[in-house]
Amino acid sequence: MWKYGFASVVGTAHLRASIKASAPLQDASRAEVMVDSNGHEILIAVAADGAGSAAHSAIGASTACDRFIHDLKAELASGGKLAQLPDHFIQDWIVKFQFLIKGLAADAAANPQDFACTLLAAVIGPDEAVYFQLGDGAIVEALPPNTLNE
Repeated sequence: MWKYGFASVVGTAHLRASIKASAPLQDASRAEVMVDSNGHEILIAVAADGAGSAAHSAIGASTACDRFIHDLKAELASGGKLAQLPDHFIQDWIVKFQFLIKGLAADAAANPQDFACTLLAAVIGPDEAVYFQLGDGAIVEALPPNTLNE
């Protein structure tokens, strides 16, 4: 039932930096539809913007998207319900992600800050939605026109 699309576009400031340093695109996005334990389709969409000043932010952004989808799918596949997602899920996820980044930084002889990125996520089921934001950005939920006056 879900249709989705996503793309990353290099901005003008990034182009100027890329010309000087041949920097790679530092954004990442992913979207997947999964079926939860009740047979409902759940859309998981994430986007991460790597910090332009961070040397490995492209890796940080890509890793953030991949890990968020992986961990949320594991939570929902194990019988968790979107409407009852534990309050500590996001807090626990951030701690696990920070630990993962510390390992990547150690392997690359870099600082964890070199992997800096923002992360925005939307998880939408048939009757509920959960949004998550780490860093700057904006999440806007558009309501159908007939619900605005209710």
